[in-house]
Amino acid sequence: MTANRVVTNLSATQASSDPAPEVLLTPAEAKKILRTLSPDKIDAIARASTGFATKDGLITDQTPASIMSKTNVVFAANKSWSLAIDGKPLEYIVTLSPRSTWAFNNGPGGNFAVIGWKAGDRLVKAIKVEPRPGQTSDSVWVKTTRKKKDITCEWRVQIFDSSFLYPRLAEYAISGRPVSWDTAVDVHTALDKRFEMFASTLEDVVKKKNTSGPSSSMFLAPRRPIFVPNATTMDEGRFSEYDDIYGLLPLISNPDIRFNRVPEVLVFNSTTKEYLPMSFHLLHRLGTGVVLNATIAPMAYEHGRKLGWEYRLINITVVGHREDDALSSPSKYVVKRKAIMIDLDDSLDERPDPKKTAGGSKAGGDKTAPEGSSKV
Repeated sequence: MTANRVVTNLSATQASSDPAPEVLLTPAEAKKILRTLSPDKIDAIARASTGFATKDGLITDQTPASIMSKTNVVFAANKSWSLAIDGKPLEYIVTLSPRSTWAFNNGPGGNFAVIGWKAGDRLVKAIKVEPRPGQTSDSVWVKTTRKKKDITCEWRVQIFDSSFLYPRLAEYAISGRPVSWDTAVDVHTALDKRFEMFASTLEDVVKKKNTSGPSSSMFLAPRRPIFVPNATTMDEGRFSEYDDIYGLLPLISNPDIRFNRVPEVLVFNSTTKEYLPMSFHLLHRLGTGVVLNATIAPMAYEHGRKLGWEYRLINITVVGHREDDALSSPSKYVVKRKAIMIDLDDSLDERPDPKKTAGGSKAGGDKTAPEGSSKV
């Protein structure tokens, strides 16, 4: 993007009641204000940030298990449940450090796919689907989406067979290793036990085994559905600035669903102490070196008389980027090397005479070295 993106796709009701449209930071602008963080600083941020919370802030001085003992399960919608404490929705803040090239599933269509795309049918312009290279089977595919009128902007995401079969269940997701690993494991264990207890109170319902825990290569990966039923409240956030530009909704042929909001993304400016908004869809342009504070909500759902649960992505704060040498990209980085003397005299042999010094002949005076070189 060459200019700040202004979000303007608001409904008539919102346009009359909401404040002026936000101006979103470009990735280049965000990179300029992000602070470089040492490993010790990242650990300190994670210790201060990771844990259960409500909208009033972190819940401190209590173990995850003791907090779970005080929660209530609240029916949300569409056979789903959330947790609350003291009448307030329970959230979980975790500091994540993305490492994988597949960490960002934040394209305008997320991992959306329809079955025809496997055979190349009904493909949408600017979207390509192909088997992932190196796979022994066709169970893992790669979806590449390019931004119209800007071929330098693209999103790549892994998709699996289930994505083709159930397009209305398409998701956005962000994954990264929790910096405070032990705390994240304790939180996950406490949540799993809490929902197991809740499942035991439901008639003819058993709890599914949670496969997204610490043993998973994608731990931790909060997600959010791209589509929601018309009768269901959308998740908090903002409307996407990409208003179904790829025409995905008609491919589902289901008039009872609509696009969900996308998560809010804020970039922390450590100099001014401000939180500035940027597009969720352009978060991947910051690279895997970013350090994120993700606010997520544990959400349970029932399907086929089984209760499962997941981490629902609420919002993201970009707090900085790692100090790793491999991730730093200064505008200029060169290694100073000893200059090679070049003889520009009229001679067929351009190699310097080993009997002469770099500054000239033994008998002669000091020659001036070419500009940019140093005399040896």
